[in-house]
Amino acid sequence: MRAALEGAACAEVLWQGLLGPAEPVVRMRCADALEKFSRLQPAFIDARRAALLQLAQTPQPKEVRWHLMQMLPRVNWSPLECARVLAAIRSALRDGSAIVQVNALQALHELASRGEPFASASGEALRVALGASQASVRARAARLAGS
Repeated sequence: MRAALEGAACAEVLWQGLLGPAEPVVRMRCADALEKFSRLQPAFIDARRAALLQLAQTPQPKEVRWHLMQMLPRVNWSPLECARVLAAIRSALRDGSAIVQVNALQALHELASRGEPFASASGEALRVALGASQASVRARAARLAGS
């Protein structure tokens, strides 16, 4: 119990570091650590869904953005939020960074199991990604298409 409470306290510090005006490298490290924490404790970011969605919808350094994409499928989005989540993912799919695109594609694929609007968008995104110029994007799309 104590470790869980300490973990939540540390995660809150990381969350504030992600939201704050910290140096870009600090924000990236906070995003990375929060992404890892959210694998074990998805309720932490679910409770901060509005701020997470706001972050995902606003311009972010690629080092932050790809971690935000990784966290999106761990939240139980309401039907009203789904359209905004999808818009954030579609924006990330057009990002100039291949790692952002790959993680956006993965997020959309994971969300597709929840049905629309994610399911049809995932299929279309996979088709487009299979023809992408970046090898890493094509490879991830092929792997996801085969799963």
